[in-house]
Amino acid sequence: MSMRLIWVLLLLVFSALPAAAQPLSAETENLNTLFQEFRYQEVIRQGEGMLDQNPNLPVMEKCEILRLLALSYYARQDMQSALKNFSEILKLDSNYRLDPIENSPKILAFFEEIHHQFNESGQALTQQKDDSLMVASTVVLTDSLEKAAFRRMALSFVLPGSGQIWRGEKTKGWLMLGGNFALLGASIYFAAETNRLNDQYLQATDRDEISAAYDEYNQAYQKRNLALAGFVVLWLYTQIDFLFLSPTSDQPAQVSWYPTVDRSGRAAFTIAFTL
Repeated sequence: MSMRLIWVLLLLVFSALPAAAQPLSAETENLNTLFQEFRYQEVIRQGEGMLDQNPNLPVMEKCEILRLLALSYYARQDMQSALKNFSEILKLDSNYRLDPIENSPKILAFFEEIHHQFNESGQALTQQKDDSLMVASTVVLTDSLEKAAFRRMALSFVLPGSGQIWRGEKTKGWLMLGGNFALLGASIYFAAETNRLNDQYLQATDRDEISAAYDEYNQAYQKRNLALAGFVVLWLYTQIDFLFLSPTSDQPAQVSWYPTVDRSGRAAFTIAFTL
């Protein structure tokens, strides 16, 4: 009798496994990878296309695509589109919850407000239904994204080319990183060589020796200046390319500041930097 019970239980467990384990498709996994790489415009383009082309996707997969779209829109300051996609999730699953480990506190608060309004009204939230939500939530980036943006910018200043590597342009990034370090190394080497040859020139006494020493010193001096100028030019181009010429975004880097009002009615002043 007990063996029969065990077999029945095992049968129930294994029959439930296919329903419980619904792995995401390769396209959705790739979408998540793009999001982790901060390639929000690409996430939006591919995610919208996936939803348009596959209207009969499983609910779990459709919710994941909508979540990535909402987060990408949120990061790009398009709060209305973020709200719309979160609301679409709630239409599919009114009990949907965001993972607090994978999402920042501001994202969680934003979604919980939408969820609260959805439960009260029984319908998706719109900007007209609750303008105060939009005012309170209109921020350029979450705290974590702001910190990440400044860290990436600071790292690019110190390791020029690292920004391009992070952005997915690995070949360009490594070439820029290698070129900057090569030129910086050459500048340091020829600066030291210039100082050494200068001392040698000053210590020369014979006329021919003075002339030869000066020629060597002059050549090292010119090479030092060329290497230093090349480093400065490449370093500046690397930063401009990282900040303003990103191929994965249709928005350049920008700094913005504006007054906001939180939900308690207190005035605030926001300064935001986007990459």
